[in-house]
Amino acid sequence: MSSEWGVCEVKKKDRSLLLFDWDNTLVDTWGLVHESLQVALRGLGMREWDEEETKRRLGASLRDNFPKLFGEHASKAKGLYRGHFLSRHLETLRPFKEAEALLRWLSLHRKKCVVGIVSNKGGDALRAEIAHLGWEGYFRAVVGAEDLVRDKPDPCCLEEIFVRIGMDREDFDATMYVGDSVVDMEFAKRCAIEGVLLGDGGEETERFAEYGWDVWVRDFAELRAVLTERMGLTG
Repeated sequence: MSSEWGVCEVKKKDRSLLLFDWDNTLVDTWGLVHESLQVALRGLGMREWDEEETKRRLGASLRDNFPKLFGEHASKAKGLYRGHFLSRHLETLRPFKEAEALLRWLSLHRKKCVVGIVSNKGGDALRAEIAHLGWEGYFRAVVGAEDLVRDKPDPCCLEEIFVRIGMDREDFDATMYVGDSVVDMEFAKRCAIEGVLLGDGGEETERFAEYGWDVWVRDFAELRAVLTERMGLTG
């Protein structure tokens, strides 16, 4: 695990695959995620959580996480959560500052860098949010939760990306996954690709001790600098 991207070996890449997480990587959705979880907790007569507990205990897909959190009441909890979330997710959706600028810049390098999404947000909701922002053209392939038989961090999500773009792992000199959570770095590790941790999460080294990260960037400016060097992008 490294706390500075600059210590990593720099290599120029002829063609790279760059995958992003969605929630709280490119768009800020924590407020509604937390709010929707409280709706589920209240509906089950359980104590509510503060935001820190929500961030610590969520990250996996609802399909994977809710049976662990709610046991036999997982189905009801999922219905309560999704009902509230889907009623408000488009109106509350907020991209992070500079996220679209980075995506526009990447779109100028389509021949050198193929861009996609692997998220644990339900696939239908994920695609609706991308369309709502008018961002469909930035991504060659999008995989969300319950699109497949298993969700992130299972490597089948990466294999599905290759299927959807009509290319193979061997077609790329490098594959990188950018995300903000432990689950994201677990996904990168299990797929044997480079994991790029985006944001302040690297300060909490204990949370990431098991899976670590290959590169840690604190903001989109640092991420762009990394991509410029490691993928040979310019401009």
